[in-house]
Amino acid sequence: MEPLCTEELKGNADVVEFCNIPPYLNLLVAASYTLQEGPVPIRVGGLHVFSVERKDENHAAVLLQELQVIDTSGVFDIKWRGSSSDLGLLPCLGQASADGSLRLYSLQEGSGVEKVSLQERVNIAVSSSMCLSLDWCPMGAKDQIALSHSDGLISVVDVGQAKTGVILSAEVHEFETWTTSYDSWDPELLYSGADDSHFCAWDLRQGFDSPVFRNRKAHRMGICSIQSNPQVENALITGSYDENIRLWDKRMMQSPVMRFELGLGGGVWRLKWHPFDEGLILAACMHNGFAVIRADGHDMQVIESYNRHASLAYGADWYKGQWGESDDEAAHQASDNSGTMRSLVATCSFYDKALHVWEPATQACNKRK
Repeated sequence: MEPLCTEELKGNADVVEFCNIPPYLNLLVAASYTLQEGPVPIRVGGLHVFSVERKDENHAAVLLQELQVIDTSGVFDIKWRGSSSDLGLLPCLGQASADGSLRLYSLQEGSGVEKVSLQERVNIAVSSSMCLSLDWCPMGAKDQIALSHSDGLISVVDVGQAKTGVILSAEVHEFETWTTSYDSWDPELLYSGADDSHFCAWDLRQGFDSPVFRNRKAHRMGICSIQSNPQVENALITGSYDENIRLWDKRMMQSPVMRFELGLGGGVWRLKWHPFDEGLILAACMHNGFAVIRADGHDMQVIESYNRHASLAYGADWYKGQWGESDDEAAHQASDNSGTMRSLVATCSFYDKALHVWEPATQACNKRK
């Protein structure tokens, strides 16, 4: 399979995120992290803002237009969220930075969608250690962001007040906390996974004194990604350096419902549920490229692979609309059918600094009401 379009960043590409707020679904941000060697090593990065435009009626060709480049600290993670609080009504992008800071950017409109830009609104030093991941509290709940750190720390930052500040922080893992994420259905439940192979859940009403659960045995190596399913209340997945994806039922957390090994040296760095198909997963597998995976009942299988990148597969994300329709149509569709739909994916790889946009051959199941 060939990419629809490609771009080379000026730094090592490690994360991509499509905007999730209409009518800006065609906005894509790719971020980079580069270690500049020297007597005092410096971690630098950049945010590359693109628009993804359809070039023909069949959507068989795509134009990737770079709108803006922001030089910043090395970027480990970014996430979009819309907000009705002090952050404004336009989408907001959060950045987990190598210098230990949380940065927030508001989307500013120009003379048209193609003229939008990001403007930094918040830059707060959260920790002296690197910020490795971040997640927004689920939409409609509190304006809070959780961050994980390279020294085992987790922090929760309130971004809804006039003055942004850390409201919870504790060292909860022995080694790097690679990932933290909120439960899609419970804004008080926060997950974390680390290089100590511990998979934990925390009730934020009780702080970080004691986890709701801590699983020490299921993962044989560090945990890189945790994603709650936004369409299935009790389902979540974890990805690990041990090359396995695990599907969990949060009502029974003693052991995973199923474990699926990708193999071939592919530590599972990033996992993303499809925005409409409750069983479709996109995985970035480091040395083993990218995979589209179907989880169905107690079975999981790779149904498509993408190996056009020449370096470590790190960043991956689904387009949040329905590819083949306008963003407005996708945002307002009300259908009771369960037909199939086309999807669009953005992926990036590290040392070759490559960003690819491609369309999976796999048809997603569209059960959106």
